[in-house]
Amino acid sequence: MVENQTKIKTINRRLSTLRGFSRYLTSLQVLDLDFMEGIQNVGIGTPTKTQEKTQDIVDRFRESLSKDKKASPNTVKNYISDVRNFLAWTSEFDIDNQKGKLPNGI
Repeated sequence: MVENQTKIKTINRRLSTLRGFSRYLTSLQVLDLDFMEGIQNVGIGTPTKTQEKTQDIVDRFRESLSKDKKASPNTVKNYISDVRNFLAWTSEFDIDNQKGKLPNGI
């Protein structure tokens, strides 16, 4: 799946589904063996401290939108998606070497 450019989250969601299905079949005694036992999610490496801090800030922003601003779940989802897309964009753009210049077209 990784070679097919399937997103890591999608792969991990599918693995989680298969783990649950395997446990279910084992609990019904349809299978003698949990065929997903020991299969873990794929990863993209250990998150850096910056990534952990960023995730914490995004999580707190989500909580703030939900509690303080009383935003709808759909609004919260869209805001968080926009923030994550922005953060992904900034991580691809080498701001330090651009001396504050934005890419062409911005």
